[in-house]
Amino acid sequence: MFKSLKSLTALMLCLTLWMACPFPVSALPPTPHSTLPDFPCYRSLNTLYADAAALAAAHPALATWTDIGDSWEKAQSGGAAGYDLFALKLTNSALTGQKPALILVSGTHARDLAPVELNLRFAEYLLAGYGTDPELTWLLNQAEVHIILSANPDGRAVVEQQIASGEADEFGDAARKKNLNDAACSTHALAGVDLDRNFPFQWQPGPTGCMNDYPGVAAASEPETSALIAYLENNLGDYRAGGPDQPADTGARGLLVHLQSYGNKVFYPYSYRAEPAPEDAALHTLANKFAFGTPASPAKYSGTGASFLRGSLSDFVYGERGVPALTYMLFADIEGHYFTRCSVFNNFLSANLKALTRALKSVWAPYTLPAGPELTPLLITVHSSALETWWELWTTADTNLLKDPNPDAPDTASAVYSFDLPPWEPGAVLHSLPAQDGAFDSPWEQLRSRLDFTGLEPGWHQIFAQAYLADGTPGLASANRVFVPEPTPFSSFLPILLR
Repeated sequence: MFKSLKSLTALMLCLTLWMACPFPVSALPPTPHSTLPDFPCYRSLNTLYADAAALAAAHPALATWTDIGDSWEKAQSGGAAGYDLFALKLTNSALTGQKPALILVSGTHARDLAPVELNLRFAEYLLAGYGTDPELTWLLNQAEVHIILSANPDGRAVVEQQIASGEADEFGDAARKKNLNDAACSTHALAGVDLDRNFPFQWQPGPTGCMNDYPGVAAASEPETSALIAYLENNLGDYRAGGPDQPADTGARGLLVHLQSYGNKVFYPYSYRAEPAPEDAALHTLANKFAFGTPASPAKYSGTGASFLRGSLSDFVYGERGVPALTYMLFADIEGHYFTRCSVFNNFLSANLKALTRALKSVWAPYTLPAGPELTPLLITVHSSALETWWELWTTADTNLLKDPNPDAPDTASAVYSFDLPPWEPGAVLHSLPAQDGAFDSPWEQLRSRLDFTGLEPGWHQIFAQAYLADGTPGLASANRVFVPEPTPFSSFLPILLR
């Protein structure tokens, strides 16, 4: 339901002007011949790799496809061919400087089908929107997205064989989870290491080599784990000077999201213990923001004693480097377990792409931005009279766009807009963005302002807006853009609006 006639009016303006409206988003589905048997929404590993490489070839200024290491089989001499691990990096390479990074990792568990497909769909969505969607254009200009499609490609190839032969059950419970390291288990079908228990943070010996949760003979014993660690260390900052209970640097930038199946949870660190992490409240808010609009809920890992998850990727990133890390367990038990049904994957694709976009918006200050008022959508309307033409900026600010709403959500206290530079960048000229009803006195506020074009040259200009709490905590920003043509002495002019 619309909260007021004003919000309905804003949506009608959005429809009329084809601006960045809050409508479902999607990415192109794969072609039928490239998909897995009985799963037309999921591409095969070779097709995923080929399509990712093709994206980089088609968008050389925005994407690179880089070999970052070897799988276990490839690292063995004289054995099977094995696979490379690849990273798909997305950013406008023409704009240099220190950019915050969103790193998305999928496929550590070989049988997770939906996470790998979602990861590539997000890349396709970002690249398809670049240059036409002002928000996606801004995000790829000023931030980086690093996508590790399959962190366990050897295991994924086996799962595809199991699906084709009928060996895998319809839920994937009997499908391979681990990599193919057979050093600790002589039964090939049971051999391997659970890569999400092999990272060096809080690693400890666990089940024997033929068990599904086998963590390896030692921390970071697997080539896949070592490749990921090296890549993460090259692309994430280090914001934790002390141990796991020492607070991270409040200026931490970047975010890792580990995509897995299944459970409908967004887990946040730590998963190796019950005691809260130093940034527990901020991590919960980040997970709560990420989960908004999805079927998932924010949660702490609920293990006890020996069942706590040790040596996990998310705990490693957060515990060692102070960078926030989430584990998004996609979809529910009844929706297909590890082999999520395509109808479910497609139904929630739009929501998941929006969640990943929110994650990307948070990378400038992931411990603080999710707590502030979020602005969406950012609309521009044009008004004319006999004497003049003017432009207005419309948006809504909401401090409670969370999966689990806060009954005591703080009020939105202020908002600003700026041209060409985001409000937090040095040199940005800030303009007040007032509440439409004249007072900032609630968590949800509709904002409206006549745009001040003073000092702007004719041409394209990006518009950013951001809202704040009373203590100055900022929220997720929004962006749009407008083309201001050269005025003539005999007539007023209208801007050209680009969605």
